[in-house]
Amino acid sequence: MNREFIYVPIGACSISQSPDILYCKGLGSCIALCIYSNIKRVGILAHILLPEGDDLSRPYFYANLAVKFMLEELNKRGISKTHIWAKIAGGANMFSNGESHINIGTRNSLAILNYLSVYNIKILNTDLGGRAGRNVEFDLRDGTVRIFTYEKGEYYI
Repeated sequence: MNREFIYVPIGACSISQSPDILYCKGLGSCIALCIYSNIKRVGILAHILLPEGDDLSRPYFYANLAVKFMLEELNKRGISKTHIWAKIAGGANMFSNGESHINIGTRNSLAILNYLSVYNIKILNTDLGGRAGRNVEFDLRDGTVRIFTYEKGEYYI
């Protein structure tokens, strides 16, 4: 079976199945939300930019809309939220020169944790915060999330 590498840009979302890999690059304050079904070996990844928004034409830009829309996509494929888990990466606070009053990375992290809790989605693992950007690969063979940062190198959650 052929394996595809599917790039997910900022404010977008992709869904696929094993053996594909979903990935995003240059994740700074953004969040990579990876949701996986062990039963169907289907995964969905959203590259979320901001904690909240109301533009329904761009739901994956915002944590408050992304979780809901991702669950709807999984539901369309017959995947119940009782058979999924999430892994989350990102939320870095990249700039120390004046961003302290904004802390968009922290706000994104808190928002995504909150909305996953609202929908009762089990969080298996996280890699949030810090000051380094991340590249994220979500392997749909088993739900492994590979992360690379210049700060820590390569590691898995």
